Amino acid sequence: GWGTPGYNTSFIPNLSNGDRLPVMFSINCSSGELLDPACFAEQMIRHNNGGAVGVIAASNISYSGLNDAFALGMFDAIWANPGLVPNFTGSGGTGNPPAPHSDILRMGDVLNQGLLTMATTWSASETTNQLFHYHGDPAMKIWTDVPTQITASVPTLIQCQDTSITITSSTCANGLATVCFNGELIGSIQLIGGTGTIDFLPVTNIVPHITVTISQTNFQPLVVDVPIVNCALPPDAIFSASSVSEIICGGITPPVIMSDLSYYGPTQWQWSFIPNTVTYTNSTNSNSQNPEVIFNAPGIYAVQLVATNIYGDDTTITVNYIDINEGATLPLMEDFENGLYPPEDWSVNNPDNNYTWESIVGNIGNGTSNHAARIKLYSYTTLGEQDELISPTLDFVSTPNPMLEFKISYRQFASYEDELNVLISTDCGATYQNVYSKKGANLVTTTNAGSSSWTPSTANDWRKETIDLSSYGGNTVLLKFQSINQYGNNLYLDDINIYSASALPETDFVASDTLLNCQGTNQTVYFTDLSQYSAANHVWTITPTTFNYLNGTNANSSNPTVTFNSYGFYQVSLTTSNTNGADTETKTSYIEVNQGSVLPLIEGFETSTGIPGDWTVENPDNSNTWTWNNSTSGNGSSTASVYMDFWTYPDRGERDAIITPTIDLTAIGNATLGFNVAHAQYSNFEDSLLISISTDCGSTFDTPIYIKGSTDLASTTTSGVFTPTSATDWRQELIDISAYAGNEIKIKFESITDFGNNLYLDDINIYYTSVIATPEIGNDISIKAYPNPTSGMVHLNLTNIPSTDFKYALSNVVGQTIIPATSISKGTSSVNLDLSMHASGVYLVRIYNGSFSEVVRIILD
Repeated sequence: GWGTPGYNTSFIPNLSNGDRLPVMFSINCSSGELLDPACFAEQMIRHNNGGAVGVIAASNISYSGLNDAFALGMFDAIWANPGLVPNFTGSGGTGNPPAPHSDILRMGDVLNQGLLTMATTWSASETTNQLFHYHGDPAMKIWTDVPTQITASVPTLIQCQDTSITITSSTCANGLATVCFNGELIGSIQLIGGTGTIDFLPVTNIVPHITVTISQTNFQPLVVDVPIVNCALPPDAIFSASSVSEIICGGITPPVIMSDLSYYGPTQWQWSFIPNTVTYTNSTNSNSQNPEVIFNAPGIYAVQLVATNIYGDDTTITVNYIDINEGATLPLMEDFENGLYPPEDWSVNNPDNNYTWESIVGNIGNGTSNHAARIKLYSYTTLGEQDELISPTLDFVSTPNPMLEFKISYRQFASYEDELNVLISTDCGATYQNVYSKKGANLVTTTNAGSSSWTPSTANDWRKETIDLSSYGGNTVLLKFQSINQYGNNLYLDDINIYSASALPETDFVASDTLLNCQGTNQTVYFTDLSQYSAANHVWTITPTTFNYLNGTNANSSNPTVTFNSYGFYQVSLTTSNTNGADTETKTSYIEVNQGSVLPLIEGFETSTGIPGDWTVENPDNSNTWTWNNSTSGNGSSTASVYMDFWTYPDRGERDAIITPTIDLTAIGNATLGFNVAHAQYSNFEDSLLISISTDCGSTFDTPIYIKGSTDLASTTTSGVFTPTSATDWRQELIDISAYAGNEIKIKFESITDFGNNLYLDDINIYYTSVIATPEIGNDISIKAYPNPTSGMVHLNLTNIPSTDFKYALSNVVGQTIIPATSISKGTSSVNLDLSMHASGVYLVRIYNGSFSEVVRIILD
C-alpha cells in the first residue's frame, strides 16, 4: 500500500464496492511482489465485492521519477483528449508528449502505453519497466464513466434452422451486437440507430439457445438467451462430472454433481452407475437432469446416461470414469522439491490471510534440498495465530503400523515460545487429535544462537522427528502441521515421510561438497543422513583413513562433520538399521580432494559461454551480480569479460564477489596478479572494487590488498550506460602477491554498488615473475629476465638447467603464441627476445620439461 496517506493490506477486508468493479493503480515499490504473503496486489484481487478486477503494480523496488512517467502515460492512454502529459511538467513529465491517439481502454494496452512513456521520458534501456505488471485480464476494457444499462427489443425465440435475428429499439444506438452459439461467435453487427440484423449459419438445438449481447464503452452490456424451438431431432447424450476422483472418508465421499450436456433438447434422463453403490442427495434421483451423487464404496465406476425427447433417445456409457479410493497409498514422501506449492493434494489453512506456511527456495543446509516449507514467525506480529499445512487424505486401512517422520529447523528468539503441533483426523477432518507438540526451547534444533531472522545452513541445524501412528491403522486419515505464533523465529519443515514400520531402512546420504580443492582443516565437509523408515544405529566408514571428525561428531553420528587430509579419492559408506534389519549405502570415489591450480593461471573468459565452472560468484541479495559478457571491445581481440551491472542495480551498498579457484603458490618464487579493468563513473556516484586473498580455502579473507572507487577506479568517462569499446576504456592493474608464497590461495574480486555505472574485468592472470626450481628437480634452476619492464629487447639468463629436454616458449596474456617451443641447452643459457614489433602489454615466458614448468612475466612498455 501507500505510506502517505497511510494505507496497507489490513484495510482491504473492510472494503465494500457493491456492484462496482475498480481497477487499482498501485505505482509503489513491491506492491505487486507475489512472493510476499502481504502482497498488496494479490490481496486486492482476492477480496470479493470490495477488491479490484485488476491491479497494476510493481514486483520489486521502483523509483519515483520513473513511476511518475509510467502513471502519466497510463492516464494519457485512457483520457487521450486533452491528455495529461502535454500539460504536466512535474516529476516524470516530458516536453515531448506522445503522438495523438484515440482513447486506449484495454488494460494490457494501457500498461504498455505507461511503459512506453517511461522509456521515452527517461531511457530506452531503462529496465525498471520490466517490474510493472497488470494483474488481471489484459483484454478487459476500463469504463471511464458510470455505465448505462442497455435495453433493446430482442426476439423471445427463434426457429430451428433460422439464419438471422433482428434487434430493434436499442438504447445504445451504435452498440456492437453479437450472437454466440455453443460457445462460439457466429455473427455480429454494429447497430445503426439502435437497429440491426445479424446473419449466421443455420442453427439447431444442439444447445437449447443462442446468446445475444449488445455492448459499448461505458455501457453495461445487455445479454439475452434466445431459445431455439421446433427441431425434430433425438438427443445426443453427453455428460460430465464435477470430479472424477474422490476419496471415501467415513464410508462416503463428498457429493459429485453429474451434468447433462446433451444436444437437441432432451426432456427425460435415466442415470445408472456400475457398481451401484451410490446414494442420490440434495433431492435428486436417477431421473434428474443433473443429479448429485455420493459414492459409498471404493472402486472404479462406470457411468451411463439415457437421454430422451419426443423424437427418440440416445445412450452413452463411459467405463472406468470415476475413481473412488481410500486416500494416498504409503509410503508417501514430500520433500517440496518439485516446485509446486502447496504440493499436489496438500492444502494450507491461513485464517487471517497473513503470514502462513510457504515455500522457501535456497541453500537451507538439508543435504541437496533447496526447498522446504517455512512460516516466518520472526515477522509475524499477531500473537496466537494458528496456521496449518494439511496432508492429502492417507490410506492407513491397508498399511500395517504406520509411522511419520519429518525434519524441522528452528532457533528460538529470546524467550518467545513458538509452537508446532502435529494432529491427526480419522473423521475426514471434522475433529483432530494431537500426536506431537513442542514449543520454545523444546522445539529448538540448533546451538547456533542469535537474534536475527533464522535460516538454517548446515545439516546440524535440522532435527528428524519420528512419531508412531500405529494406533490409527485401519483408518483413512488426515495429518496437519500446525504452527502457533508467539512472535519468535522462523520455523522450517522438510522431508515429510509416512510409511509402514515393517519396512527395512533405506540408507542414503549426501555430502555438502564432493570436489574439494583444499587439504586438511581448510575445507569442512558436512554429511547429511537421508535415510528413511526409522533408520538408526548409524555407522560411517571412510577410506582411506586420512580424515578427521569435527565438532564433537564421530563415526556413529547422524550428520558427521569431516575434514580430509590427503589429495585423492575417498570412499564413503553408511550403514543404518531398524527392528526389521540393516541397509548399507556405499559411494565409491565419492570425495575428491584436488591440489590447487599450478601457475600460471590465465583467464580471459574467451573459452566459455558463462562464468567458468571452477570460479565462484557471491550474490547475497539475489539481485544483480557478476555476469559473463560477450559484447565488449577495445581489449585487443577479446570480446568476453565479466562485469557488474551497476547501472540498473536497485540498491546502494550491496556487495557482490567473483572468486578464483584455489591457486597453488607453494612453489618458491615471486607471484603477481594482473588484470584489466574498465569502468566509467556516473555523475558523483562512487562504485568500488576491492581485492582480497584467502589462505584458508575461502573461509576468511584478509584485509583487501586493492581498494579503488570513484575516479580512482574509473578508466574512462561517459554520461550514459557504459560498455567498453576502445583500448582507452581499459586499464591494466598489477599487484605483487609474493607475501602469500607457500600457500594455496583464493582471490576475491568484490564490488560495492553506489547506483553508478558498469564495471568490467578481463585477462585475470596470476604468474611467477621469477622462480627457483623446486627441490624435486635436484638443481637450483635460476631464471632471470632483464631489463624488465623493457622497451623491446629482453635478455633471458638461465642457469643450472639439469638436462637437454628443457624448452622455453613466449605467449601473450590471452594465450596466443609469440615464440613457439624452443630447446634450451643444459647448464647455462642466454636467450635474447626481441619484442619491439609487438604491442605494449604483459608477455609470459614459460620454461618447462616433462616434470617442471614455471613462467616469468615480461612487461613491454
